[in-house]
Amino acid sequence: MSRKLLSVAALVTLGLNACSEERANINEPDYPNAYGFSLAPAATNLPRGGVRFVPSATDSVVVTLAGLDSLTSGVYTAWLGDSLGANFTKVTGALTVVRTDTTFNVDGNPVPASTTIALGDRSSFSNGGPNQTFTWRFTRAGSGVGAGAMQHLIVSIEDSDAATTLGNRRALFARRGDAALALGAHQPRLRFGNYAPTVANEVLFSSAVFAPFAGVTQIPPIRGRGFFRGTVLQVNDSLLSRPPTGYYYAMYTYKRARGATAGDTLYIGEQTSPYPNAGLSQFNADIQITDPEMVFDFPRSIVSGQGRISVDTVPGFAAEFPYTGYFEVWVTLQAKASERGRMGPGRMAFGVIPTPINLGQRQ
Repeated sequence: MSRKLLSVAALVTLGLNACSEERANINEPDYPNAYGFSLAPAATNLPRGGVRFVPSATDSVVVTLAGLDSLTSGVYTAWLGDSLGANFTKVTGALTVVRTDTTFNVDGNPVPASTTIALGDRSSFSNGGPNQTFTWRFTRAGSGVGAGAMQHLIVSIEDSDAATTLGNRRALFARRGDAALALGAHQPRLRFGNYAPTVANEVLFSSAVFAPFAGVTQIPPIRGRGFFRGTVLQVNDSLLSRPPTGYYYAMYTYKRARGATAGDTLYIGEQTSPYPNAGLSQFNADIQITDPEMVFDFPRSIVSGQGRISVDTVPGFAAEFPYTGYFEVWVTLQAKASERGRMGPGRMAFGVIPTPINLGQRQ
């Protein structure tokens, strides 16, 4: 064999060894193109609300809650505590929910319709949703607490209504002293994060990462990119705050209802680490350093995350143009006690799916 032929054979062998299943090679030169998109920060419908502390001869506390997941393995539970935040009592109060549904009139304009449902006296509940607002009313007499025990309020997630001790998932809270007395009441906003008796020790959740560096107050909010390539959808994001205890990040893509075609949601999965630790779950990043290269305590952040799915492993998807009709990709913040794979109301960022993919023109 001539030296020229040996050189050609060596180059072919090297090319074959360098190729992988993720890229084109000489046997498959027309590997599908990648169609990319960017993520835009859009922190919407996160758990939130307000509290009205009314100090009087009878004392009362009124809590308004919105942006809650429906829970399948836990319940939202109310607790009232003293000014030191050291002693908490599980309390019962009158719970009301307002559900707002939207219909369309003959002109095609949206028309909201609200329904108010009285749920009676409750110490806990599990239902939630993006269109539901809850009002919880507590009195000192009805709650059975002392005169000084209506200073701190926590709405925690507990395993069941049988809980008698406050657990560690204390994501929604308010202190009476957080707001000055005005018109006979203290009305602080409900905080979302990890509760502590003092403001200095609490950890509030933010769509931006707070950085304890000189001259820097916070890092800009979540950002990222994604792409479709054949049957694969991959999303990479970065610069996230670590979730409050009891919460995690997940990713979804969904299609809108069109005519007789129903809408649908595809669960991409819980967020994982990217390369070089691709596939390492960040599900427990709320309570531990799941990946020392990506998850940090100072600042309390996740440097980068990933979601990836190949629909050739998902039943019901067409082999050709499987993502037809899918409109957006979302990064969500969800309660661990909610149903896995069901998109919750709390959303962090979204990306618009490229038109050729959405219309089924490319794959």
